[in-house]
Amino acid sequence: MNPLISVIVPIYNTEKYLRECIESIQRQTYSNLEIILVDDESTDHCLAICDELALKDHRIKVIHKENGGAADARNVGTLQANGEYIIYIDSDDWIHIDMFQILYEALRKTGAQAASCEYQTDKYRIQRIKRTEISCESCIAYQITEKYLYQKMKNGPCAILLPAQVCKANLFPQGRLYEDLFTTYRFFWSCPKTVCVDPPLYFYRDNPDSAMHRAYTPRMFDEIDAVEEIVDFAKREAPALLPAAYSRKFSAYAQVFRWIPAEQKDEELSKKQDELWKFLVEYRWKMFFDNKARWKNRIGALCTLLGRYIFQRI
Repeated sequence: MNPLISVIVPIYNTEKYLRECIESIQRQTYSNLEIILVDDESTDHCLAICDELALKDHRIKVIHKENGGAADARNVGTLQANGEYIIYIDSDDWIHIDMFQILYEALRKTGAQAASCEYQTDKYRIQRIKRTEISCESCIAYQITEKYLYQKMKNGPCAILLPAQVCKANLFPQGRLYEDLFTTYRFFWSCPKTVCVDPPLYFYRDNPDSAMHRAYTPRMFDEIDAVEEIVDFAKREAPALLPAAYSRKFSAYAQVFRWIPAEQKDEELSKKQDELWKFLVEYRWKMFFDNKARWKNRIGALCTLLGRYIFQRI
């Protein structure tokens, strides 16, 4: 018997996509699943859809909780999971029919503790995959963590088959945006070996209602807190990862700096913006000459030479 995999789906107001998401999990060729649907007090018909599908599939467990955000919903599901492995799926995405089977086979054949695949957008739909089309790359903890921090992989917590004990020891920070940035690198670091699978098997839907498409809010500084934690982690646990950690910090600082409204008058916000710009300027040459960094970061470093006014608007 293949080990039980707990699939955790945090749900909040995604009724338009929810049925397709859940049914893509139910159709998996790997069938020994525990499907935990965590409704985060949706105000649409999500809970009704969950209850309907649960009546038809004994593998589905529905949890209804007070609204607390995606991180809290994932944590509730994680702590109630009974599987040997856990995988997270967002409720507005969907997955390839062979995703779990391919990830588990890769994990078993390589002796890795975790298996990962990348994302692609939902407009690229692929059919059944021949085993000859699958390639795997095994990475030790340092290699995969460095790759993740350098943003060389289109991957987040939703595309990794993980040991349950790793997830339960690294819960998501409650009430924060960018909960994945606070957590995913810890998942990789906690597994001695991760196998990366190609082609992409997780289909990410670019949802215009998601947090990434909202107007600026002070909560976007959660991204800054996350990368500061990453740098502190590298200094403490793995100094060799510091260039990758600073590359991720540069990316976050540039993003938040450009999100802040150009004509804002708030004195405290202006001070924070000055601090962001100071780091971007001080680190730009190290960023530019880091051969492992992605080109977007290196070009961004050169663009700081144009001055903060132009940099914020390009």
